[in-house]
Amino acid sequence: MMEHRVIYMKMPVDAKGFVIKTFDEGEDYVTVVLNPCYNWEQQHDTYEHELKHIEAKDLDNYNYGDADELEAIRHA
Repeated sequence: MMEHRVIYMKMPVDAKGFVIKTFDEGEDYVTVVLNPCYNWEQQHDTYEHELKHIEAKDLDNYNYGDADELEAIRHA
C-alpha cells in the first residue's frame, strides 16, 4: 500500500473524511483527512473506508470528477 498519513480537519458534519493524493518534490503520498467532530469509532470506520479507496487505487484510476459518483460506483 502507498505511504499515507492521517490528519484531522474541521469540516461540515456531513463530511466524515476523505483521501487525497499529494505530489511533493517528486514524492507522492496519500493523506487521509478525518473530521474530529466524530467519536473514535466513527473516525476508525472512516479511516478503514478511506484505506479501501487507497487499496483499490481509486486515486490513480479516477478522473477526479464527482466524489459522490465514485462512492456510488465503489459501493454499488
